[in-house]
This record gives sequence, structure tokens and C-alpha cells, in this order.
Amino acid sequence: MVGKVTHKGRELTIALAPSIGVSDPIVHVCSAICRAAATYQRLQEQACNGYQDGQGNWDERAEKRAQAKEARLEKRITELCLELPLVAGKPIVPDFHGDPRGATVKLVMPDGRYDDLGQTGICVP
Repeated sequence: MVGKVTHKGRELTIALAPSIGVSDPIVHVCSAICRAAATYQRLQEQACNGYQDGQGNWDERAEKRAQAKEARLEKRITELCLELPLVAGKPIVPDFHGDPRGATVKLVMPDGRYDDLGQTGICVP
């Protein structure tokens, strides 16, 4: 099992339940996805605000570190999605967005379920 169960993990589990059901492993994986997605959201906010040092100059090293962390998070979330049950014989796939005004991580459901205005997938809280 992956880490501790979170409130947002339970929330995501409930959103996915009609497609994959509910079990302890699903709740743990959903909690891990939500934790990673919260960090991903923070990185997207940071990217919009810019990477500046104390003097207001562009901090290229901070930007590169953030981009590397973003890539690791995308990989982690993708791997966690593969731990969830298949839907109609296909895996749930994450969809990543850079605009922090909305959900930066959505789960694209093979059965077509969605809860976002763009009808992409299930928003990760």
C-alpha cells in the first residue's frame, strides 16, 4: 500500500468509484495521486509567477530544478494510475495542464466519464 489515506484521496476515490469500485488499495493510490497532484499544482503556480532570486533577477537554476521535479511528478502520477484497476480493459491515463487556475491533473477515463467543463476526465482534487 502507498502512504497514508487523505481526505482528497477519498474524494478522488468516490469520483472514480462508478468506473473502478472502491477498495483499500484504490484509496491509498488515489491519496498518493492527490499528494503528487498538489505538488504539481504548486509548481504550475510557481511557473506562472516566475523564478526570481532575491534581487528580482531570473533564477535559471530554480527554473531547471522545478522543470525536473515536474517531469518526475508526471512520471510518478502516470505510474500510480497504472496501479488502478483497468476500465473497459484500458488503463486510466493522466492529462497534465500548466494553467493553475483549474485542475492541473485530470484522469482520462476509458469509459468516457468526466467531471470537468472541457469533458476531458475526472479532475484530481
